[in-house]
Amino acid sequence: MTPQLLRYFTRRSVKSGEKRKLVSVEKDGVRWYDRTELDSYDRYLRDPWPRNAGAQRPHLPAKIREEIMLEAAGACPVCGHETTGEAAHIDPVAKTRSHHPANLIWLCPTHHSVVDRVRVAHNVKMETIRVLKEVLVDRKLRLLNLERAASSGFLQLIRQVEKLSAMIADTDLAEAKQGLETIVDVDVTALKTAAGKLAATHSKSANDGPAAPLRALASSVAQSIKKVNRSRHGSLNEFVVDAASARARYLEETGQVECPVCSGKGVHNGNECPACGGEAALNEQAASRIDVAEYENVDCPLCKGSGRRNGEDCPECGGEGEFERRFLERVDLSAYEKINCPVCDGKGRRDGRWCEACDGEKTMERRFAHQIDRSDYQDVDCPLCVERGKDTECPVCDGEFRIEGRYANRIDLADYRDVDCKLCAGSGRVDHEDCPACGGEGAMERHTYNNIDWSEWDVVECPKCEGKGHIRHDDCRACGGEGTMYRHQTWYLD
Repeated sequence: MTPQLLRYFTRRSVKSGEKRKLVSVEKDGVRWYDRTELDSYDRYLRDPWPRNAGAQRPHLPAKIREEIMLEAAGACPVCGHETTGEAAHIDPVAKTRSHHPANLIWLCPTHHSVVDRVRVAHNVKMETIRVLKEVLVDRKLRLLNLERAASSGFLQLIRQVEKLSAMIADTDLAEAKQGLETIVDVDVTALKTAAGKLAATHSKSANDGPAAPLRALASSVAQSIKKVNRSRHGSLNEFVVDAASARARYLEETGQVECPVCSGKGVHNGNECPACGGEAALNEQAASRIDVAEYENVDCPLCKGSGRRNGEDCPECGGEGEFERRFLERVDLSAYEKINCPVCDGKGRRDGRWCEACDGEKTMERRFAHQIDRSDYQDVDCPLCVERGKDTECPVCDGEFRIEGRYANRIDLADYRDVDCKLCAGSGRVDHEDCPACGGEGAMERHTYNNIDWSEWDVVECPKCEGKGHIRHDDCRACGGEGTMYRHQTWYLD
């Protein structure tokens, strides 16, 4: 995801009716994100999004739509159309009920279906759509890397143009040729700008300084890319040959080689290459120590490559069925073995009822058993009765005076303390009568207060008499001649 989207997710909750935001830490003016939190939030975005009442699909935030448009530079990657476009779901939203950016791509109306039950694209294979999405994400990563590190970002941008050139020549992607040519036009422009800036910036350095190889590479690319013109057949291929030669000279002069894991792309399995850190190249000694086999995908040992376990996505591979070999040692298969439930000791029942810890199954996987604190299931004094005194009508313990520790730990005693009623401001009276919200008490427990939608008590114009208080010279029966009523009273009018 782009830095702009991360900032947006940090400041705004994107799912209707939910409050979760991406957690970050500000330090010395820099925003930091924890990898575990990023992974957790990514899964949260992939989970189904709630729909507003009456809506057929979840609301798509404008910021996500804008980012998808910018990702494609406002052009349909299939045909290059730039006038109008839509954020389209690669996997139908009716199936995923999610607006995760990874499942969205900018398409023109011709190549997008507004009916979720129909495949997203018309006149183009879905495999092509997925490839184009990968290209757009790949390009965005390279441009971000160019901003972060001049040398590695520049090498990656060259690689992007080379990759697009090969895709344009690929007959399997012929249907997307126009779109790919539009994408490469954008990248060629970016490469021209970057090459010019690097050549100018480093021209002030000494010829024998460390900047000399980068300057030579940038100058070579700047000269070669000037000749690229879509109208001149073969010009892009000529640039690719020249760029490959210039890049090879640069790596040799700087004592580097292409990263053996990502083959000089800076990206591995859709993410920043873990071997070179997205740099696309590294010194020969570091490259010689890399075991490429550790980065190859292998079947998940838990689900045996199926991606499914007990009818759900496999918890180790996330439903992918595979992961890189280097992660194998993290998998502890013994954590998935069934053992007796530690709460009911494998009996399935406790205190005459089904055991809630194992749902009466008697056993559970070891990983879940290790998370259970048996003291959570032991009875403790009801905290509300301790504060108020024993009450046979206690709303927490139902007059039992004891509850399990896991329930006691969730209780906030402040929720059971009285606060002033909002409608009557604590007076207990509204229009010389008992307050209808608090029954004239003037106060209520905080949990009751918080569960009330106070907008339901807003005074609104009577819809029957339109605020006049009468209908044909008679008092309005709906509002009793007042002309107004509480909002929730309008719901019951015919």
